Formats: sequence, structure tokens, C-alpha cells
Amino acid sequence: MSGLAVAMVTSLVTVRLSIQRFYTERWWERKADYYTDLVEAMEHVRRWLAMNLECARERGATLTRAYPGVTYPERDAFFGGLDRLKRAASTGDFLMSPDALAQVAGLVDVLDRPVEGTDVAGAYALWNQSAEIALREFKALALLDLNILTPRAARERVRTRYWFGHNSDEPVQIVAEPRGPTPPNGSDGAVSPPSVP
Repeated sequence: MSGLAVAMVTSLVTVRLSIQRFYTERWWERKADYYTDLVEAMEHVRRWLAMNLECARERGATLTRAYPGVTYPERDAFFGGLDRLKRAASTGDFLMSPDALAQVAGLVDVLDRPVEGTDVAGAYALWNQSAEIALREFKALALLDLNILTPRAARERVRTRYWFGHNSDEPVQIVAEPRGPTPPNGSDGAVSPPSVP
């Protein structure tokens, strides 16, 4: 009789552990898919900002102003990515670590604010630099949250701490150097962030 009892207890424990492992693996896959989606969204945002920065430095205007009538698939991807990041910033605490959520929310905040006292190239330099840093740090935080990297390896991947770093409650702004005497798009001295037409 004791052999039968041991076998039943062993089978119950085995089934319970198997079910728990299944749920853990499914949750990990869901988090990995979520992080992958957000990395792609950040990359779309960064790519469009980099393209506009290059155009602003060469022509003093954004792509859509320098080349009116030309359509850019990257522009649509930018607005789709930005929308995805905004949704993640407001609902991401369900699947993301607090540090990763802070990176997304901080990038969205930077992209939503006008940049004072600079021209188009300076504003896009700030936004592009912010997107590059946020993307680099977000990738390391995602890998850390998914237990792919150790905390030490994550720190080695991310060599900069900025706005919403783990060790600071105060955001640190990345300041772009002004280029040119006056901003081309307004008398208030601010360059507005890219907006949906």
C-alpha cells in the first residue's frame, strides 16, 4: 500500500510542476513578444527621427517640409510606433518591469514636449539622441527582466544613465546645442514634436 501512495503523491507533484512550468513558459513567451514589439516600435521611432535629423542638418527642414508630396513608409511606421509606445506607457506595468516602463514613459514624455531655444536640427538631435539611448537601455532591461542577462551584464551593456535611471529620482535632460539664429516654425522659440497630420 505504501508504494501505491508514494506513486500517487509523486504523480500529483509531477503533474502540478508540469502545469506550473507550462504557465511559466507561456508567461515568459508573452513577455518576450511584448518586449520585442516595443523594441520594434522604438526602432521605427528612432529611424524616422534619424532620417529627419539628417534632412534638417542638410536642408534646415524636416523631410515632409523639404520634399512635400513625397510619401514615406517610415513616417507611418513612426506614428504607429509612437502610438504603440504611448499605449505601453499607460498600460505596460502589467507585463514590463518598472525600469523598462520608466524608459518607455520617459521617451514618450521627451517626444511629446516642445524643445525650447533651438532650431529643427537641434530639436531632432535631442529627440534622436533620446530615442537611441532609450532603445539601448530598454533592450538591456528587457533582457534582464526575461532572465537572459544578469544584472552585471546588463550594467555593462548600458554605459549611460540618463533621465529615468535606476539610481536617480530626478530626470536628467539631454541638451541639444542650438543650431542657427531663430527657429523656423514659430515666434515662441520652440520646435514642436512631430504630430499626426
